[in-house]
Amino acid sequence: MICASRTRSGGAIYRSGFPNERNYPFLNTLHLRTIIYLSTDEIRENLRNYVFANRQRVKLLQFPVQVNKEPFQEMDQNIVLEVLRAILDKRNHPILIHCNKGKYRVGVITALIRRLQGWNMTSIYDEYARFAGSDRIADEEFIDMFPISQIRPDRKHTPDWCIIR
Repeated sequence: MICASRTRSGGAIYRSGFPNERNYPFLNTLHLRTIIYLSTDEIRENLRNYVFANRQRVKLLQFPVQVNKEPFQEMDQNIVLEVLRAILDKRNHPILIHCNKGKYRVGVITALIRRLQGWNMTSIYDEYARFAGSDRIADEEFIDMFPISQIRPDRKHTPDWCIIR
């Protein structure tokens, strides 16, 4: 599953579950500059090989993002800030953001991007639920409480859709 959010400047942000060999011809059509993997799991060898084969064009970034689970496991805000800084650097676009299933971790990051685009919370939660389901209270709390004001993007390289400058 891949969904796109295109920007006026021509960049795009895509989301998916873990890509496999069958997806690589399609990924090539996206002309990706960056693949972001959100997981504490090792990067699979097939993806490493894909990036190695495209090393002149594609860089792979991994951020060890945990899944939000009640009552005591929550994504590390500092790591999420790092992810968002990478996304908010349009030199990294087009970007594919993925985790294993493309639901929860990617869903939270996508929801935070939507906040940065100025979406209302009802629309953000509606989009999140379409991919992840509606019983993810810990994720919704994280999305709602995340301190967007702490994001300090490089103004020179921030995409035009970002409301924080």
